Amino acid sequence: MQTIYRQRDLIGAASAALMLGTVLLALAAPVMEKTIIAAAEVTLLQLSEPEPEKKVVPVQPKPVTSVRPPPIAALPAPSQSSVKADAPSPTSVVASLVSKAVSTEAAPSAAVSPVATPQVVPTKMAEPLRQAPPPAVTQTVVQTERYEAQILRYLESIKRYPSSREARQTRPSGTVTVWFDLSRAGRVLAAGIEKSSNSSLLDSEALKTVRTGNFPVYPEGVFASADMHRFSAHLSYELKTTE
Repeated sequence: MQTIYRQRDLIGAASAALMLGTVLLALAAPVMEKTIIAAAEVTLLQLSEPEPEKKVVPVQPKPVTSVRPPPIAALPAPSQSSVKADAPSPTSVVASLVSKAVSTEAAPSAAVSPVATPQVVPTKMAEPLRQAPPPAVTQTVVQTERYEAQILRYLESIKRYPSSREARQTRPSGTVTVWFDLSRAGRVLAAGIEKSSNSSLLDSEALKTVRTGNFPVYPEGVFASADMHRFSAHLSYELKTTE
């Protein structure tokens, strides 16, 4: 029986404590609600309040004071002898620069032995040798020139001024260019006037001189491939007072 009474007392105490807690909770609920609402309003106020504007204080520029540099004392002009003694020569400057460049380039690669590069020497192209003409050809050219000069000298030697009365009265003068074909035997095959002297008397006399001439034969080797050759000669005529 005592045990039953004790259980009843415990149950009653527990129910009383539960009821007391319920009452306390009911009384504390409005206070807690107000506290939560107040905390929420404070947070909203903090979020809604704008940040205070930062005041910009203008910086006043410092007054600039002009500072005059101290006067520079005039230096005496150096004499030519001192300038020449102090100024380095261009060759010494170039030599020092080259030595510095060589030392700076050789410093990092001191452990590596330089490889000598072969120097390429430009070879001079040999000029093509000019082949000299054969002696026979040279001799033939010389013989031909000599023969032509001989023909011209011969014509000058047999040339005569016209002896007619008309020629002595009019006394024409001028140069006649005459052509003529000469065979290898020295015989005139044909002749004509290449350029007239504007005088029929002189032109006729020049043709007569060529046609009646006794020319020498061709030398051996001259015009070897031709049976005849055409020549051209200039014959000048002028009446002399002694005639």
